[in-house]
Amino acid sequence: MTYELYSFVKERIYVFIDNISSVKFELVLLLEKIRKNKLPITIIGKRKNNIWNTECKEVHPYLTEDYHVKISTDKEITELLILLEKHNALGVLEFKTPEERIISLREKAGRELLVALYEATNSKPFEEIIFDEYKRISNPVLSLCI
Repeated sequence: MTYELYSFVKERIYVFIDNISSVKFELVLLLEKIRKNKLPITIIGKRKNNIWNTECKEVHPYLTEDYHVKISTDKEITELLILLEKHNALGVLEFKTPEERIISLREKAGRELLVALYEATNSKPFEEIIFDEYKRISNPVLSLCI
């Protein structure tokens, strides 16, 4: 299919994959065909760092560039806060002024996006949030699995 598509468009093809770990074996087959046929195809995929490092090792040899997406600018932070407010997901940020919200999220911006959101909306370090979640596990067998 890849060769047929390229022979039709005769330009670089860009493929976007949201959850690489769910198609890693199919992706490796595709990447082998791309290499074999020397096709100009760029694949842009997304996966959390911890999952990429543990569940996507089959794809690692094919990686040519790696980008970690973090929030960094005040514009990105403001846009994120607007979305959080729109969806009633500000948590403790709801009681802060818009400027205080930006400062709270900016302080966390060096961390991964999900961690920054958890910390800013819960007003706790991520480690405490995880420990609180762990304490809420009522099944002793499940708590041993973690």
